[in-house]
Amino acid sequence: MLKYLPFIIVFALLASCQKAELQAKKNALVDSALTPINVASVNGPTTAKVNEDLYYNVSWPDSSTRYAFSSFKVSSSGNLINITLLANKRYCSNCATGNQVTSAVYRFKPLKSGIYYLKFLNADSNRSIIDTLLVK
Repeated sequence: MLKYLPFIIVFALLASCQKAELQAKKNALVDSALTPINVASVNGPTTAKVNEDLYYNVSWPDSSTRYAFSSFKVSSSGNLINITLLANKRYCSNCATGNQVTSAVYRFKPLKSGIYYLKFLNADSNRSIIDTLLVK
């Protein structure tokens, strides 16, 4: 049994590398299908307590491209929270047609007191909506 141990270890390493590679390819396909959407408006609280769940209603114009909402991409630097609204580029068969406004809810939970700046970024990067949040 011990003479087969090196072969078993090499096989296990190769299998784990292939699994990681397949997951990376899957993530790349998902990311390539997503595109940023221009945010039209954001409605949410301006004051809160530490560890309180906050909800922001984020709206965007639903154009003729008919992309389906996917998720929010979030990055932060201190108390500046950058939020990008992402949609699936693939055709959305159950989306509303025409120039309607569509919305999704962004959830935020401040972990410490202070002033937070929630910056909702637009796809064209020329314009963004910044909500200021005071946490006590």
